[in-house]
Amino acid sequence: MTVAKTVHDFLEERELPESILRHDHTSCSSETAEAAHVPGRQLAKGVVLKTHDGYHLLVVIPSHRMLAVDKVSSTYGGELALADEAELKALFPDCEMGAVPALGMAYQLPTYVDQALLDQDK
Repeated sequence: MTVAKTVHDFLEERELPESILRHDHTSCSSETAEAAHVPGRQLAKGVVLKTHDGYHLLVVIPSHRMLAVDKVSSTYGGELALADEAELKALFPDCEMGAVPALGMAYQLPTYVDQALLDQDK
């Protein structure tokens, strides 16, 4: 798999280091963690939610966790729902169908990150 051009350009423009771990194609983030030999708690996965008025936001959680949309909705202060495949394709046109980069800033998406990821040493 390759890095999306938007993500690559975002990192390059900010002179942030980029390291690529190559792996076979996978169908979910837990498989990606296993294929890349990365603990699930250290691999970030993005989940796109939409507000009742059509805005999107990205929630980034460890790949081994499931997102509790109802809890995020409560914290956010409004009803949220999972974005559908068509919305993902429109938001991430340079990504494979279903792939959601965990770097929302590159796509101008408000991004919320699970504290468990921020507590990781790498």
